[in-house]
Amino acid sequence: MSEPTPRDTLIARYLDGLLEGDELREFESALASDASLRSSVELDRRIADRLDAMLHPGAAFSIRGNRENASSSDSNRRRWKLIGTIAAALVIVAAIGIAYRIQVGASGSFASATREPIEIYRTTIERGFEPAWVCEDDAQMLSYTRERFGRGLLFEPVPGLTLVGWGYANGVLSDLTLSLLVEHGKERILLLVDRSRDDRALEDPALTDPTLHMFRRKIGRFVLYEVTPRDRPLLLDAAYTARPDLELAPGQQGPGIDRSSRQ
Repeated sequence: MSEPTPRDTLIARYLDGLLEGDELREFESALASDASLRSSVELDRRIADRLDAMLHPGAAFSIRGNRENASSSDSNRRRWKLIGTIAAALVIVAAIGIAYRIQVGASGSFASATREPIEIYRTTIERGFEPAWVCEDDAQMLSYTRERFGRGLLFEPVPGLTLVGWGYANGVLSDLTLSLLVEHGKERILLLVDRSRDDRALEDPALTDPTLHMFRRKIGRFVLYEVTPRDRPLLLDAAYTARPDLELAPGQQGPGIDRSSRQ
């Protein structure tokens, strides 16, 4: 097993809350511009959270350790401990997967679908929304969705519509579900995005709030749900999947929907 790289050490220290001052600012700046680094940080965070939950349920100890008293060397040791526990965790996951397939069949998705669209909408609108990622052009939108789902998702421009930014909606369809907040005048619209293979029956937000409507569209490997105060969707018909070989330069607009053979 190879020694951790300086990048690995930085990620571990960042997740442990050990970066400060200029070092923290430089790392966060790199995080904003480096998609590969964001993926590594998110993967490490999710692995640590899952292993904490599986291996130490309810315990005060965390794989990430004590943020106040940890040192850089402690962070590296925890990282090695995390790597060392992955093999054991994979055995547990495999056993769970076998039991799951026996119970419900091998075609199901092992996703923690436990949240409904109305919960995400209310949380986003009522508590204020701070985007996890803002796509300033189609090139960034292509990169972000391709990194997240393995295929790019783009939107044709809609007059008066502003894409505010992306947030996480883990648990609506799967652990990868994203939310995209959209503004149209004073109206705030939420788009939920995930892989079509993880689609399930969602509760209609109108059951809780009669002023809301929800519309669904499946497009390629994506499934989209638009939660809106309007009586018809605005964003669903503007969405299209990007060709696997499509590359966009900063500021370059996507090709738009192929009307002759709509994807």
